[in-house]
Amino acid sequence: MKFKVLIDSVSKMVEINILKTVAEGERARFERSERVSASAISSQGKSIACLKNVYFHHFLCTFFLVLYFIVWSASGFATDPQGPRLLEVGVSDVFVPQGFDDNDNSQVVVEGYFPNTCYKLGPVKIEKEENRIKITPQAYFYHGPCLQVMVHYTQEINLGILKAGKYKLDIPSDCPEGTPTLFVAHSTNPGPDDYLYAPIESARVLSKETPTVRLHGVFSNSCMSLDRVAVHLESNRVVAILPIAKFENTELCLNVLKPFHKDVRIEEPLNGRTLLHIRSLNGNAVNVIEDF
Repeated sequence: MKFKVLIDSVSKMVEINILKTVAEGERARFERSERVSASAISSQGKSIACLKNVYFHHFLCTFFLVLYFIVWSASGFATDPQGPRLLEVGVSDVFVPQGFDDNDNSQVVVEGYFPNTCYKLGPVKIEKEENRIKITPQAYFYHGPCLQVMVHYTQEINLGILKAGKYKLDIPSDCPEGTPTLFVAHSTNPGPDDYLYAPIESARVLSKETPTVRLHGVFSNSCMSLDRVAVHLESNRVVAILPIAKFENTELCLNVLKPFHKDVRIEEPLNGRTLLHIRSLNGNAVNVIEDF
């Protein structure tokens, strides 16, 4: 492929040079066959000189272009494009929310840093063996050029529905601090959740001094509204926020979209990297990692 590009480029340059040479010859024959004034001859002489300079310029361009392609091909940069490779990557921190039942989609949240912009987040390998779960984050590595800057990433890892019990999590970490543990309890009812959660779509921290988070969501029925928000400090690194909704069944219930937001203050003091784990109606929690 690289030699085809080289040949095509040289062919185009040669074609341009041939056309300019023909034009120069036709002009010369025209000058010999026509009687022109001395001033006209002088003017045409200047034009011919310009054409010669242009021809010489194109010749030099062709020469250096051929030389460039030869060096470029020999340097190894002209290899055929390669697809991305899937590589295992470590994480810098692991957050394990608690409070999952055996009818919940259990989740783990990790964060880390890629060494440069050649890495993009990939799928996660999950291997379950009795009460041990091996989680291997992966990333796609693209062949450069790439900026040599650190790239932060976060990833929510869905473990699916697990049996009640205690699970050891085996996750490769760049900063190992013991083996994380996930607890799964027996569900207290056959429904999907203990509460009717509000449909939360996003969240952001408003204040770090007095920890406050703003929840954004959209109700899909006019009879639904936010009842209250429960906050549980599960550990010094994970805070569970439960936005509990209510449904007031009337004859006037309409399927309409009702955007809402709610500011929630966390009374307990928070220090360092903390996960805000916010439950939502669709079963997919909203997770926010913040440095308090």
